[in-house]
Amino acid sequence: MPSGKSILFVPLIAALLISCSAGKEDKGEEVASVNGAPIYMQEFMKEVKTISRREPGVKLTEERLEEILHTMVDRKLLIDEAVKAGLSQDEHFLESIKSFWEQTLIRELIDKKNREWADKLIVTDDEVRQRHSLMQSKITLRVIKTHDMKAAEAALSELPTKGSLMGPLFIEDIRPMDPLFAAFGKEAGERGIAGSGDDFFAYEVVKREPSGAPPIESVYEALRTSLLEEKKERVLEDWLEARKKAAAIKVNEDAIERLE
Repeated sequence: MPSGKSILFVPLIAALLISCSAGKEDKGEEVASVNGAPIYMQEFMKEVKTISRREPGVKLTEERLEEILHTMVDRKLLIDEAVKAGLSQDEHFLESIKSFWEQTLIRELIDKKNREWADKLIVTDDEVRQRHSLMQSKITLRVIKTHDMKAAEAALSELPTKGSLMGPLFIEDIRPMDPLFAAFGKEAGERGIAGSGDDFFAYEVVKREPSGAPPIESVYEALRTSLLEEKKERVLEDWLEARKKAAAIKVNEDAIERLE
């Protein structure tokens, strides 16, 4: 670690960590400074907590705390040099920062919404057993894809001659939001229509056979977790669709056509 006036190391870090309140809003004391740029106690404690979560078995000795501070100092120096070199104004760097900021903001929003919806995002024992029941079979389909419900209804009679074979499919191959997911609930020979928007399907279950799925006891928790994630995705999509309908969205079709 560099020495001299540029680094003002506080030796009793452990004692300061204990005495400094985690809920304190001010930045606390300066733990160090690099070319005049301070590293505050709050910033240091945040770094320590992050590393503690990442290394749960490692004890926070005074030596380990010093190592963490060394790393923070090195990082400050590298950032200082990058700024001096003009890299902070580089277009590629700024685009990367913008992209990272947007992704982080979206992730934080999704986490916030999931917390708000937590009470209704519950997976029951029956739901797990129903999904496991669907896992017991793999199916082969004959399918015709259309752009609306009326065309899909007309296509039902054309399935034997114009339908394309698809499969064998396992339940894991189809997303629950996919219209063909409903086909797993039908027997061989049954037909159906499913879809929304511009994607409709006329389908027939050509063959239904055992999939060799493991017993429910060995996959129960994995299924429950998977179903919970599906519910999160579905409620988020529904919420986003509602926001989309309420928003003022304009699409410049002419500009898009010029790209084709």
